[in-house]
Amino acid sequence: MPLGIHSSAEFEIASVELQPGDALIFYTDGVVEAFDKQLQEFGNDRWCSVIRALPILNAEESLQFLMKFLDEFVGATRQSDDITSLVFRCN
Repeated sequence: MPLGIHSSAEFEIASVELQPGDALIFYTDGVVEAFDKQLQEFGNDRWCSVIRALPILNAEESLQFLMKFLDEFVGATRQSDDITSLVFRCN
């Protein structure tokens, strides 16, 4: 469930210790719901595959790597939703 949708929502608390080279990637639904000129969705599976192929780069280069794949898929197709992603890299 998206954060902040329901004030009464309860969330499980957990922690994860990131190691050097790990990446934490946040993204909006517009990333996986982006579509090409044939109206095919980029989709969760394709997005996860791109993330798994992410080389060890700094945060800015990691974001560029991810967005390059999405941009190549979308091409010049106008999108109807925002496409937002944020990458944190652990040094």
